[in-house]
Amino acid sequence: MAPIVGFDTNIVIPALLFPGGSPLLCVSMARNERIQSVTCQEILDEFSEKLIVKFTLSEEKTEEIIEEVCQFSRIVRINQELALVSADPDDDMIIECASLARRPILSRGTNIFPHF
Repeated sequence: MAPIVGFDTNIVIPALLFPGGSPLLCVSMARNERIQSVTCQEILDEFSEKLIVKFTLSEEKTEEIIEEVCQFSRIVRINQELALVSADPDDDMIIECASLARRPILSRGTNIFPHF
């Protein structure tokens, strides 16, 4: 069974907009099923917002990128009940997504939380 990983926007966005380095390696591993990416609608909404607002992408291009993420990710439903990361509450969504799977690894780009 492939390790299960929850990616934050600072992994997926650079991997898809500026291919190269560790973010691209992470996404490539998910595409090749060496790891299993897990996400939720709330994280996809956060991706969309950042792509449109911060990177000024069109809604059409944003939808293409979100569809690509969905192709290599398992979508789960979260309750948004966790409050573990006071420095960045949006990270709670990543933890909650990954905690729904067996033995997850969480990736924010700068920190890795193995086996939450």
